[in-house]
Amino acid sequence: MQGEVLYFDAERGIGFANGDDGNRYHFDRSDLPGGYAPRKGARDWPTRWPCPSGRRGK
Repeated sequence: MQGEVLYFDAERGIGFANGDDGNRYHFDRSDLPGGYAPRKGARDWPTRWPCPSGRRGK
């Protein structure tokens, strides 16, 4: 699945993105490869969708 990063707080390790499927996904540092911090607006960023953290909201 692909989507656009709306927010990521690297200090706290949490963020959320709009998926191309129309859902909003919350993710945390454990959903990302080590050391990667996505920027707002990023579309092609490595994560595991749906996020294993299991948090999804609208």
